[in-house]
Amino acid sequence: MLLLIFCISCKKSNNQPNIPPPVTDTVKTPVVKIDTSTLLKSLLGYTYDASGTTITDSSLVEWKYDDQRRIVQQSLKVGTLRDTVYYTYSGNGYTTDDHAYTNGTSSGMTHTIYYQHLPNRTDSAISNSGTNTYYYYNQSGQDSLLKQVFKTGNTNQVILLINYFYTGQNLDSAVIRDHGILSSVSHYTNGDFTGSDTYTLDASNVLENISNIMYSNILSGGLKVYTNASKLVSGTSGYNVSTKKTSSETDTYQFDTENRVSVWIVNNNQPYFHKYLLTWY
Repeated sequence: MLLLIFCISCKKSNNQPNIPPPVTDTVKTPVVKIDTSTLLKSLLGYTYDASGTTITDSSLVEWKYDDQRRIVQQSLKVGTLRDTVYYTYSGNGYTTDDHAYTNGTSSGMTHTIYYQHLPNRTDSAISNSGTNTYYYYNQSGQDSLLKQVFKTGNTNQVILLINYFYTGQNLDSAVIRDHGILSSVSHYTNGDFTGSDTYTLDASNVLENISNIMYSNILSGGLKVYTNASKLVSGTSGYNVSTKKTSSETDTYQFDTENRVSVWIVNNNQPYFHKYLLTWY
């Protein structure tokens, strides 16, 4: 009997409670910190004379983004002008509210709704200013036509028409008409704007200016939000047909420790040049 009690006691002492492992929360989304190193924060511009003295008011452009790297606010300060655009995103597009002030007095607010039935593909933009924009696509899903109309009552007047032309998947050119008159022909290479031919907006409608843009082999990175080009511009050239005068511009850059543009200098061979100071998030 003693032996039996001892055996039972030993068995009970070794029978530890079965504690289930902690429950893992599979519903809560893990926090992922986005990379903000290539998000442009501000661009401060000055105009200098040959001695390096500022000769005009500076300009300042600033950006703010959401956790999906989308712009939620863009502001511009030039002299007495203050212009701020607020972006609000939804499942089928986004809206912008553009507030402009001059000398502290409101000079207008424009509210625009951008409709996107497919992600990142705008179908139309309806504005409270009376100017509405419509986008058309070809069978390959590429932009083929942009039509901007001004609506007064029941009348729609086409004020801008842009036809886009492609070579395969690459944008080749765009023909722009202002109120039905040929305004310019823009040229592209690998999706980057490389120059344009502009025409007089009168009865003669003759070729007025020819411009060309050259690019470096350096990717523009986050600066693309301002320049809208995949590579950094190295310079431009221009030719006025009537006066036969030429112009040129040279663009040079300085980089920070993370290889982002920190200083951008534009020299157009005049007694002055432009200098931009950039900051990043």
